[in-house]
This record gives sequence, C-alpha cells and structure tokens, in this order.
Amino acid sequence: MQRLVRAAGTACRPLAEAAPFSGGIFAQRALPGRCGADAGAVSHSPFARGAQGLRFATAAAAAETQGRAASNRGIPIWLLGFPAVVCAGLGTWQLQRKGWKEELLRNVAARIHQPAVSLKDLDSTPEEFTRVRVRGRVRHDTTALVGPRPRTIDGRTRIGYTVVAAMDDADSGVSLLVNRGWVPADVAQDPARKGEWQPAGVVEVEGLVRGSEDPGRSGVANDVGAQQWHYIDVPLLAQAMGLHESTPMVEVVREGGYVEERPNTGMGALKGRTGRDAGGERGDMSLPVVRAPEAFESHAVMPVDHLGYAFTWFGLSVSAIGMAAVHRYARSRRSRLKGGPMGLGKRPTFRV
Repeated sequence: MQRLVRAAGTACRPLAEAAPFSGGIFAQRALPGRCGADAGAVSHSPFARGAQGLRFATAAAAAETQGRAASNRGIPIWLLGFPAVVCAGLGTWQLQRKGWKEELLRNVAARIHQPAVSLKDLDSTPEEFTRVRVRGRVRHDTTALVGPRPRTIDGRTRIGYTVVAAMDDADSGVSLLVNRGWVPADVAQDPARKGEWQPAGVVEVEGLVRGSEDPGRSGVANDVGAQQWHYIDVPLLAQAMGLHESTPMVEVVREGGYVEERPNTGMGALKGRTGRDAGGERGDMSLPVVRAPEAFESHAVMPVDHLGYAFTWFGLSVSAIGMAAVHRYARSRRSRLKGGPMGLGKRPTFRV
C-alpha cells in the first residue's frame, strides 16, 4: 500500500521505501506519489550518504587487498629461498677452509720443530718450513731492504725494513738467499751504523725455508731498477743478486725471538722476546730482529676464525629460510581471506 504526501501547489508522488532484499538495507526504490521536495531530502539524507561512502570504502579496501595479493604473487618462493642456499654453501666452504687450515698448521708445526739439517744433507730442494742450518759468509753488497714495514715491539711502533741478502754455504757450496730479519729504518739507512746489523766473517744461522710473499700485502709493485722492494719475490730477488731464479730462501729464526700475538682487538702486535728490552734505546735490541720458530704456528686467519665465519653464514641461511616461510604464510593467508565483506576477507568456516 502506498502512502501519499501532499504539498501546497504540487502534485503528490509516492514515497520511496526500503527494499531490504534487493541491494542491501540502504537501497531505495522510488514509489509513485512522492513529492518532489521530499524526494530531494530523501536522496540527500545522512543514511543515504553513509551507505554510499561505505560502499566506496569497501570497494577501495577490496581493490587494495587484491592489488597486494597480485603483487605478492609476482615474487616466487624459490627467489626468496635462493639466498638461504647461497649462505649455506658459504658456511660449508668455511668449514672446509677450517679443516684445510688445521692440516696446514699441523704440517708447519711438525717441520719447524724438527732438528735443523745441513744443506749438504738434502738431496733436493727442501720443502717450505724445513728447518736448515747454514754456515758461511753473507754478501752484504747484495743486501736488499724490503719495506718499509712497521713493527710494534713492547708497545712501541717503529718503521723498518726486512733485510734479504745472498749467502754462500761453506759446507755444501750452495748459494742461497737469507732473510736476516727486521732492522729499524734509522739504523738501516745510516751507513755509519751498518756494523750493528751486518756481521763480518763467517756466521752460522738456523732458519726455515720460505717462499715468496703475496704481492697484495703491499699493493705496490717491486722496482728492480731502482732497487725498491715492497714485498719478497724470491725468484726476482735471486736474479737481481746474480743467482738462479730457483735459488731457495731461508728465513733466520732464533729461540727467544719475537712472535706475532693475536690480541682480542684483532690487531697484531709484536712482543719482544729476545731476552732484552726490545723497545729500549739503541744497543738494547739485538739486530736484526728475528722471529721465533713458534711464530709460524699462527696465521692471519686461524681455524677458530673460519668456524666463526661458518656460524655466521649458517645463521644468515636460517634467517633467510624464516623470511621465506613468513612470506609464504602471509601470501597463503591473504589468498584464503581474499574477497570477504568490507575487504577483510572471507569468514572462516568452522566444522564440528
């Protein structure tokens, strides 16, 4: 049944009534007999405006949810899991490096603590870190200063050079290179003080067979013509001193020499162990300063460091796996909740 509203000077029109079963509780349908003035009031009522705004908000939220779901679908799970695989591989590699470093240090320790042998008793070129005994004269005219290199001795940092020279072994008649140790720069560059670190006559030393240094340590190339040596290149030094490029080099060691320590700061420090105050004034330090045999039982990167690196990489791998799992769960949840009322997703269905 229709209700009519009559206004002065106007024809009556049917009122609009709600149609709860077609378009929602806020939907309206026009009825004949509604007066024109009242029709405008109904179309601009707070209920109508609220319903229209709610529909717009619901549509925007649903579009945003669908857009996010579509965006997340564009990131494949395997792409998120790839970093986890890479980190796990790097962790495994560090464990392999740890085993290799342990084996290397064991071999070095076994060689440096063996009794020194004479060069004449060796049938072939000795392996690196073989302990040998040499007796003869040092050719001081072939001396090469490698550096400059800082040394921290008993808390004092000084600049100096590693001294390398040719030497003729009197027992075997073999010529070789000898790394005689480290000398402060002010002493090495003062001709009047050469007697402090260049012994005259026949000398007998013990040392370890060593190879060339890594060029990356200095970052500067050697200049043979200018006699500027920044790192030890055994074949190049031998040729510059008139010897064959296959000439071995022996680094002099002495019991009680200095060793490179590894404090908690990670910065190496050289502690004097010559039985004298290595950081004292001139004459208190035996020159050249040589290392102790046990100094070669350490490395810049020890096995425990490789173990720490491995744990770091494995931890990153686990974190990457967790991130991938969270992303997959979130994407799956958004997919299940997609399309619900007001953009909040479908209501869950409970089964008894």
